[in-house]
Amino acid sequence: PMPYSSTSKLAMTACLQVVCTVGLDDGVVPCDVQFDPLSKQYVLLLCRNGSISMYGVSEDQRTLTQVHSMAKQPAAERSAAFVPNQPGNFVSISNKTGVLQLWNVSQQQPLRTMKAGKVPAQSVQFFPGTSRALLTFQDGTVSIQSTACLPQVTGWL
Repeated sequence: PMPYSSTSKLAMTACLQVVCTVGLDDGVVPCDVQFDPLSKQYVLLLCRNGSISMYGVSEDQRTLTQVHSMAKQPAAERSAAFVPNQPGNFVSISNKTGVLQLWNVSQQQPLRTMKAGKVPAQSVQFFPGTSRALLTFQDGTVSIQSTACLPQVTGWL
C-alpha cells in the first residue's frame, strides 16, 4: 500500500487530540503562528485582520494566554520568523507589500521597516543560526537577504 493511503490517514487522524484552543473574535482568522525558538513559553500569532499577539504557554502546554499585543497592521496575510541570536526580535512580511518589518515582542510598533522587494511577499524564514532570511514573493521570486544590519534590540516581556 501507498504510505499515505486513506487507511493510514485515518490512523494518523485518530491519534490527534485537541488539548487547547484559543477563542478569537468572530471573523479573526490566524494566518501564521511561530514559537519563540529561545523559549518554550511563548508563541506569536499573526491574523489576517492585521493583529499580532504574543501568547504565553502554560507549563502543561494546555493553556494559551495573550500576554502582549502589537499595534494592529493593515489587513493582510502575514508571515513571521524570529531573528536568530536576537532574543525577542522577529520580522514580518505581508502579501500586500514587499516590506519587511522588524519587531521586538516588548514593543507595540515595528522597530524598523525595510523594502525587501518590488512585489508583495509570501513568506519569510531564516537559515538556521544565521542572519540570512529566505523570502518568497508573489511573482515567483525567491531571494536570500542578509539581516545582519538589523539593530540588536533587547527587552523581553
